[in-house]
Amino acid sequence: MQTASDSDIDNSDQHDTGYPPHASMENELKSAGNPFKLPPKAWWNVLKRVAVKFGRDNLAVVAAGCSFFTLMALVPLITSVVLLYGLLAVATQAANHFELLFVIIPGDGATFLRDRMMEITQSSEPALSLGLAVSVFIAIWSSANAMRAVLNAMNIVYDETEDRSFLSLNLRIMGFTLLAILVLVFAQLLISVVPVLLNLFGFGGAFEATLTILRWPLLAFTFFAALFILYRRAPSRSLARWNWVVPGSLFATLAWLGASALFSLYISNFANFDAVYGSFGAIIVLLLWLHWTYLIVLVGAELNSELEREIICDTTTGEPAPLGERNAVVADTVAMRPDL
Repeated sequence: MQTASDSDIDNSDQHDTGYPPHASMENELKSAGNPFKLPPKAWWNVLKRVAVKFGRDNLAVVAAGCSFFTLMALVPLITSVVLLYGLLAVATQAANHFELLFVIIPGDGATFLRDRMMEITQSSEPALSLGLAVSVFIAIWSSANAMRAVLNAMNIVYDETEDRSFLSLNLRIMGFTLLAILVLVFAQLLISVVPVLLNLFGFGGAFEATLTILRWPLLAFTFFAALFILYRRAPSRSLARWNWVVPGSLFATLAWLGASALFSLYISNFANFDAVYGSFGAIIVLLLWLHWTYLIVLVGAELNSELEREIICDTTTGEPAPLGERNAVVADTVAMRPDL
């Protein structure tokens, strides 16, 4: 005689017939493994869903909003960094030391920021001192607005609704904002102060040569690390396991470097935005570059989210939980199992 529990088991087995192991109910309470070990068919399914969600989530429009707020924050942010630099050294040298940071920005956009820096550094010392507090405040406020837009974009990609408290959300926004400012300040110190110290010991030339060679790997690593933190911490959900944000971070880093190089080549050799937009040409170039950057970042996030949706195993941190109890929409759903 068949018991009710035996019947449930048989029904479950029959219900799972035809599904691959990564979508089988027997693996629901297991921790997710390595996403790179998924079969090629699973990756193909993920890529098809990413293409569909690109349009469904209106990523082009979302990226445009992030680009606008970032452009509004960029000049005050650079202004505050230059003024902070002026407290430690000669402010007029700041533009020269920022050259390695401008290497990724297309021609006219980098020229626009470089000219703005020169205007700031040519101010009188009293103006620099007086403007420091105001510039830092404006930089933090405008950067926080940009970061808020980015966090909202991450929630859209991960299909989440913001449910963090007002205090928790704003602390996170300020944390990301201050981290971005500190990274810029640290990079500026690394490029400017360290060579001075090494010159005292006769190693200045070697450092400059090494930094020139390593600037692209350092830039790639910094961008990858920033995306890794963003993809894990920005969405309003339970933390994803670290290896489930690596694929999107890796894709976005490589795509961003390649797209920036191609865009710079296009701007330098083919396009003439000044002829169309006049004095606004440099701003348009910078805005387009930011838009492409955010598009790539959001596609990387979509890749991570759809990878999580591909499997039934728990992709969140902590003890494995059943579907519906993981506090993450993409971890609580399985794309090929709408019946669950």
